[in-house]
This record gives sequence, C-alpha cells and structure tokens, in this order.
Amino acid sequence: MIKFFKKIRQNLMIENKFSKYLLYAIGEIVLVVIGILIALQINNWNENRKNRIIETNILKSIKLDLITDTLRYNISINNLNFSARSIKTILSKPANQDSIATINFISSFTLSGINSRTTSFEFLKTTGLDIIHYKELRDSIIVYYEQNVKSSINRFDNNSKRFNIESLEPYLAEHFRFITQDSSLTDINYVPLNYKELINDDEYSSLLIQRFIYNSQTLDALNVLTSKAKYIISEIDKKIDK
Repeated sequence: MIKFFKKIRQNLMIENKFSKYLLYAIGEIVLVVIGILIALQINNWNENRKNRIIETNILKSIKLDLITDTLRYNISINNLNFSARSIKTILSKPANQDSIATINFISSFTLSGINSRTTSFEFLKTTGLDIIHYKELRDSIIVYYEQNVKSSINRFDNNSKRFNIESLEPYLAEHFRFITQDSSLTDINYVPLNYKELINDDEYSSLLIQRFIYNSQTLDALNVLTSKAKYIISEIDKKIDK
C-alpha cells in the first residue's frame, strides 16, 4: 500500500502536475490523521474497557466487605441490646444474687466495638478513586469509610473503650472475683464479693448507667452504619447488573 501511494506521488511529480500533487498530498495527510484518530479511539476504547473491568472487580470486593460489615454490626447490635437488658435487670436491685443469673453480670460489662473491613477501600485509594466513574456511588463509598466509620469509631468506640479501661475495669477488679472452669480462660464467671453492698453502691449504679449510655450511643452509630452499608450494596448491585 505504501509503495502504491509512493508510485502515484512520483508519477504526479514527473508529469509536473503540481495542483494534483498538492491535492494528493493533502488527501494523504487526511488519511494519516484519520488513521491516527482511529488508532487513538481504539486505544481509548481498550483502556476504558480495562478500567471498567477493574471498576467492577473493586465494586464487587467492596460489596463483600460491606456485607461483612453488616454481619459484624448485627452481632454487635445483638450483644449491646442484651447488655442493655442485663443492666436494667441489675439496676432494678433484686433482693438476692440468685435472682440475677451470672450472664447478666457478664453481659453488663459487654463492650462491642465498631469494626469495619476497609481492605478493598484502601486498595481503591491506591488504584485511584476516579476508577469508579459513577460519581454518586463513588461519593457514597468515600463518605461511608472516611466520615461515617471513622467518626463513629472516634466518637463512640474509642470513648467507650477508654471508659472501660479507666473506670469500669478497676472497679470490677476491686468488687468482683473471676472464676473460670478451665485453663483456657474462655468461660469466666463474674461473682460479686459482697452482693448486698454492690447492688446498693451508687458508684456501681453510676458506672452501669454510663456503660448503658455508651452502649446506646454505639448502638445508634451501628444502626446508621448498617443502613448506609446496605444502601451502598444495593447501588453496587444496580451498577454491576447494567
């Protein structure tokens, strides 16, 4: 093909047909430009296709992480609800220790934190957030991880853990004995040293109330995170199915 065009060009020059040669030269340039544009278009199409494959895989991975989050949140929500019931039972001040099962003492000290799986989101950040070309979905994912999860951990989870370490655990060590049935320490019972003094101790009641408040705040945060995670999962499903 190149030889063919070269021969035409030589013939036109020999015949001294400058105007025809000029038109031919322009036509040749146009053909070259069109060829380049077509090549660029094909390259862009291939690049976009690769990006869409990467985008889909990342979205599927984020979806799995979010499903894991909702399962973890649900376990924490159940634990915190049970803890709330146990605290209310203890604060009702039953006449004797036997009327309160050991599980209520254990549950009242429950600390269920906020635990989010962020592996896929961290990978997305290294890949480039713009790989997700659905702006609304991309923004929802960023807000969930960078704002909702982080603020919930900072505001509720960290405060709750600090309360346990600084206030609740020292009190428990002074007023309870811990009995375990095996050396693995997987089954620990909390037994008050003096039940009557404990149940009427204002400090103990105050600690339980504070534990109840922190758990309630964490519970609210977990419910919000669950709702947002489920929304993003549904939006990912819509985009993947397109």
